[in-house]
Amino acid sequence: MAILRTFGATNVGRKRKHNEDNFLIDNDLKLFIVADGMGGHNAGEVASEMAIKVIRREILAQKELLRKAIQDDLEGNQEEPKEAILILENAIQTACYEVFHQAQQNESKKGMGTTVVVVLVVGDKGLVAHVGDSRVYLVRKGHLHQLTEDHSMVQEQLRQGKITKEEAENSPYKNVITRAVGIYEYVPPDIIFLELAKGDRFLLCSDGVHPYFKEKELLSHLATQEPLNTIVENIVQTVLNGGAHDNLTAVVVEVAEISQQNIQMEVSGKLDILKKIPVFQYLTYNELVKAYSIISTRKYQKGELIIKENDIGQDFFILFKGKVAVLKGDIQVAELFPGSNFGEMGLVDNAPRSASIKALETCYLMVVERAKFFELMKKEPQIAVKLLWSLLKVFSARLRATTNELSQAKMDKDKAEEVELFIEEE
Repeated sequence: MAILRTFGATNVGRKRKHNEDNFLIDNDLKLFIVADGMGGHNAGEVASEMAIKVIRREILAQKELLRKAIQDDLEGNQEEPKEAILILENAIQTACYEVFHQAQQNESKKGMGTTVVVVLVVGDKGLVAHVGDSRVYLVRKGHLHQLTEDHSMVQEQLRQGKITKEEAENSPYKNVITRAVGIYEYVPPDIIFLELAKGDRFLLCSDGVHPYFKEKELLSHLATQEPLNTIVENIVQTVLNGGAHDNLTAVVVEVAEISQQNIQMEVSGKLDILKKIPVFQYLTYNELVKAYSIISTRKYQKGELIIKENDIGQDFFILFKGKVAVLKGDIQVAELFPGSNFGEMGLVDNAPRSASIKALETCYLMVVERAKFFELMKKEPQIAVKLLWSLLKVFSARLRATTNELSQAKMDKDKAEEVELFIEEE
């Protein structure tokens, strides 16, 4: 199980009279939340506090199921922790339901709601959930990645290409959010999971923090060797120095150790390989993490067949440890090494495999199953467009290569026939 270090702080800021932000650090449950409330007559503070209490209560009630999910993870299960994801989703939905109905029962609290960002650590995996425009960032190997995408009008305009990033910064609608806990009876949270790596640092923050930092500036704070309390205090002070027009909250969670030796490969190494695969080359880091969530890991012993020629297959393989042979019949035609991929045609049709693939030593492979691939595309249209475009380019390149090979073969044949004719004439 991951060993964590944590620290958090909140501040009313320089313009507001009371603080509607709330946060939770529960090291026993490994549950961390930041909520930014909204609504008149202090109702925002009520909504954010209530949402946090309900989410914690619901997750605590499912502690035994979480223990099972943790045990599955410790036993090397690389699949997404579906049970834990469902528990977290239900907890957020319950919070939404209770905040909404509390508002309906009290006239002064009508319209209250709250943003929510959650990090829940299960074994050596992290679940990240969010509703609204509070954010979760990840610092990994000296790079900053924004794991959440704001549920806001400005972000939607950016996604549709209606405005530029520069226009977004000055938009009068930049504080208008499109999702919040408690505004309606139901809200769909976005949830992703990722395998943790030693040294990972998560920042959960309200929108009173992130507008005051460019990515490089935020990274400079989070990637230092200072104690976590100093890091958080410096972030808060920077915002205060910048005017602090809103309440501000920051929670930092650091992965000090992970329990698994992870002999297959550190997760960041897997993501690095995935990014270099043509099918995934256009995905952002956030999208890459979502794609990684559908990938399972398989181990093959020396001499074991991974793919059999002429069999129908629906899996796409990415080799990240070991060495494999490509066979046509009994003849070895190539060797593949870590970073290689094969079988992508299985994602789109039921054609027979064109060759066999055999492990030459103990191998570990990331596997994309067709059903999960299409499930991801249905769930994430933006990712779907990029994946389909990438596949089109892969198949187009393969078609050109095949055409060139056939043309070259015909040229060689024609040349050979000319030589034979010349010899006969002599």
